[in-house]
Amino acid sequence: MVNGLLPRVDLPEVLVEAFAWTGADTAFTSITGGEARLGDLHVTIAALLVAHGCNIGYTPVIGSAEALTRDRLSHVDRPTCGWPPTEPSTAP
Repeated sequence: MVNGLLPRVDLPEVLVEAFAWTGADTAFTSITGGEARLGDLHVTIAALLVAHGCNIGYTPVIGSAEALTRDRLSHVDRPTCGWPPTEPSTAP
């Protein structure tokens, strides 16, 4: 019964919207300490959170947008997403 009341949304879209409200995507920084110069980095981070959080790998989140290519996901995953960097976004 409750499932019928829930809106049908994509999890990455929910994360991107939450990033817009909270700025939580800024908690994901490069281990080198450098400034990110990639466009739509928040989209890539949302895809990586879904890939790792749901344990599904890159394939289901790869898309035609530059932010969702396998190369981009792999490039951002290594130095940026030293898992789990979620303390700032979950702090009270």
